[in-house]
Amino acid sequence: MPFDQRMREGLRRAAASVNPDVERSLHRITADRRRPRTHRASLAVAAAGLATLLLIVGVWLTQRMSPGRSSHAAGDGTLVGDYRVTLHASDVAAVDRAMAGTWQLRLRPDGTVGLDPPAAFQREGSSSYGIVCVHVASPCRYEADGATFRTNLELGTPGTACNSLGTYTWRLNGIRLTLQPVDDACDERRTLLASSAWTDLAGPRLPEGT
Repeated sequence: MPFDQRMREGLRRAAASVNPDVERSLHRITADRRRPRTHRASLAVAAAGLATLLLIVGVWLTQRMSPGRSSHAAGDGTLVGDYRVTLHASDVAAVDRAMAGTWQLRLRPDGTVGLDPPAAFQREGSSSYGIVCVHVASPCRYEADGATFRTNLELGTPGTACNSLGTYTWRLNGIRLTLQPVDDACDERRTLLASSAWTDLAGPRLPEGT
């Protein structure tokens, strides 16, 4: 058999032996095209979940840091500490001249009030921050929120006017604590707390959260 005829016969047999699986090839190509889309869809779902988580955390942090939620209640606020004020004779002339002098006020974390009056005003149970609210036979107390200060502090004044709560607004600016009466029928307590600004003995405070 001539060489060229043998070559054509060999090519024919080789071509006949090739049997391509068209369906399998198409399935493979289709799968390869779908795989990136599935991967992109998974990434999109993960990104959406992360965004939702960040939103929840952001809302929670905003609520925690919101000024409206700031609480300075007794035992949990910036007013806890020691303060000093000096009352002059002109400040106390209308109530009790013995109140003239230097007073120190202690607002404790447990909500109790300690008061150290000047020597001329020393009364039983009222020295060295140990004043007692005699009508309730327990330590005097206070509470404060972001704007209001309330206390049943008594100075031993007879009568019912001081056997009640006094309500004040407060402002702590640097080392100055200023109390303004809102509702207090007790003249002595109002004179003591609101005649002059109190000096914060701890010095200037850092803003809450700093």
